[in-house]
Amino acid sequence: MDALNLPSLETFKILLVDDEPSTLQLVRKILQADGHKVYEAIDGVQAIEVFGSTKPDLVLLDVVIPKIDGLGVLQEIRRRDRLAGVIMVSALTSEQLAVKSMLSGADDYISKPFKLNTIRLHIRQVMDKVPLRRHNASLQDQLLHANEKLRHYMAAPLVDT
Repeated sequence: MDALNLPSLETFKILLVDDEPSTLQLVRKILQADGHKVYEAIDGVQAIEVFGSTKPDLVLLDVVIPKIDGLGVLQEIRRRDRLAGVIMVSALTSEQLAVKSMLSGADDYISKPFKLNTIRLHIRQVMDKVPLRRHNASLQDQLLHANEKLRHYMAAPLVDT
């Protein structure tokens, strides 16, 4: 049996952002069947609100959505969170759009229509990066804290006893 057809061993919180109900329903069913917790938004404003309240591990974000387009939502997500995975999805097959998405902070770009195994593979690849990002951010925080302590000790006057 193909490994892509097996349920995921890890469950992720995934935000689906698409204004097409049929796409939301199809992707939601497959992700829930794989054991993921799925949240949905149908426009850019709702996407930002749901992102803020749920703090998902991954966002599957359509480029063409009402109110705020996918690139605008991506910029707001990255302003709030540099660690979450973001996969841009679009029926527009533009290399420029794909490059712009990646330069704006997306982890991946998938053209519609996509095969379900393809979306699973892309999710796995992006989600393999997220724990590494989080660990790296934690190490950076520890390093900054250690540097602050070192500066404090170096600046403290020596006391003769």
